Amino acid sequence: MKNNFFIFFLIVAGIILQVSGFPVLFSRGYLPSIVLVGVIASTIIWGFRNALIWIIVTGAVFDLITYGVMGKQVIILVVVAYFVSFFSKRFLVENRGLGILAIIILVSVATLIFKGLFFAIEGNGKLISGSTFFLSAGKESFFNLIIFFIIFNFLKKRNRSSLGKLSFEK
Repeated sequence: MKNNFFIFFLIVAGIILQVSGFPVLFSRGYLPSIVLVGVIASTIIWGFRNALIWIIVTGAVFDLITYGVMGKQVIILVVVAYFVSFFSKRFLVENRGLGILAIIILVSVATLIFKGLFFAIEGNGKLISGSTFFLSAGKESFFNLIIFFIIFNFLKKRNRSSLGKLSFEK
């Protein structure tokens, strides 16, 4: 139970940092997503089935905090998490050797999927040029990678401790 409150606190703190802190540090077009990176890291560490409830909670809280359409972020984050789960089960994803290359590809493609789904849902019929889309996605992927390694190592260390286990794991 104590771990559930801690995870919920991390989700809310990450969303507040995403919404309030990152726009000050980064330009509007190249805003990295701590929420996306948290979903990727938790899916790799806990697996899709164990992280799914927290992904849904993250998307719902994100929509509530940003006054967005309810369910939009839930759908996007679940689709990205499923892709990450599918990819990470087939390749060795860890912090050494070819695992780092797999992580770079995984985070980059997940960022592209996240941005593509976001524009498809939120685009309101506006077209964005391919070069602008890929340039902003490339810069976001770079920052997302840095944030990913911080969050991934933190969650991996917590997962080794007794507090790091999810309370509803089998």
